[in-house]
Amino acid sequence: MKKLNLGCGKDYREYCVNVDGSDNVKKDVKHDLNDFPYPFDTDEFDVVYCIDVIEHLEKPAKIMEEIHRICKNRARVIIRSPHFSSQVAYSDLQHVNCFSVQVFNDYTGESEYSFETNIVFNVLRNKILFLKGYKYFWNYLVERLVKISNFTKNAYETTFLYSLFPAQNVYFELEVIK
Repeated sequence: MKKLNLGCGKDYREYCVNVDGSDNVKKDVKHDLNDFPYPFDTDEFDVVYCIDVIEHLEKPAKIMEEIHRICKNRARVIIRSPHFSSQVAYSDLQHVNCFSVQVFNDYTGESEYSFETNIVFNVLRNKILFLKGYKYFWNYLVERLVKISNFTKNAYETTFLYSLFPAQNVYFELEVIK
């Protein structure tokens, strides 16, 4: 099983091909992830990790096309990124984007906007993650309520609740469909 860690930063994983554009981190392949195509063969990977990196990249839709290209059918793609309500989304000058838990709905082939792309992912899991700890004790309850269903996630993101109880990250597990 071949695994890829895109934008590894300081999260070097021994069992992965680690890619980053920075000179300041340990990596296996140096590549600017805003530069296409990526230096990998079509249908090469079984798993792709994209942890805290897609928010730094200029063209997330193009990145998803590239991830789809380099993955095998049924490959898993794990993505974590700041939620749009998170302070972290706006506190790093290198962040270009922030995301909603709904962001990959257009890639399922079932959305009214699925016509805008020819790639398909099955959304296996999507989560809204909250800060935890004694200062954020209420987030334990809020997270449990928000994660009940896609309806409750949507209600959280489309009402005043996201401003009362800001989230930290969105997390996705996607399956490549070819």
